[in-house]
Amino acid sequence: MPIYVDFTGNENFITFEYPGYEIVGGPARSVHGFLPSMVKVNEKSDLVLRTEDGSRNRATSAIPGYEIFLEDELVVSIEPGQSAIYEIKNLSISKEGTFRFKILSSEGKAVFSDPIWVKSNLPSQIFWGDLHGHCEFADGQG
Repeated sequence: MPIYVDFTGNENFITFEYPGYEIVGGPARSVHGFLPSMVKVNEKSDLVLRTEDGSRNRATSAIPGYEIFLEDELVVSIEPGQSAIYEIKNLSISKEGTFRFKILSSEGKAVFSDPIWVKSNLPSQIFWGDLHGHCEFADGQG
């Protein structure tokens, strides 16, 4: 991102050389599950897993395996060594309610996905997104 500065206040903006940085993820420390906020009963949707390092960057080391549960029922198993971004396609829920998928890593760590609201009739669609995020050491998340 170039930075332009007006040193004299005469609207003559200049830029200067500055070092660039490449963000490279580290070892896998956590996983986050993303999915739509609202779906109809039996509507197919996707769950996206993002394996992250300690600063919430995409992990670049060995990715663990995962088991995905919904209400204590195993939905899918994912072998270790997959991509840090992994899509589970065509999931559906057959009853109304608010649900979270439980994500259990092969290392024994458990987290829950974002919530999904399942209704027979949806008056409107609401989309959830993390539009602005920094690492865990800065503000802007959420």
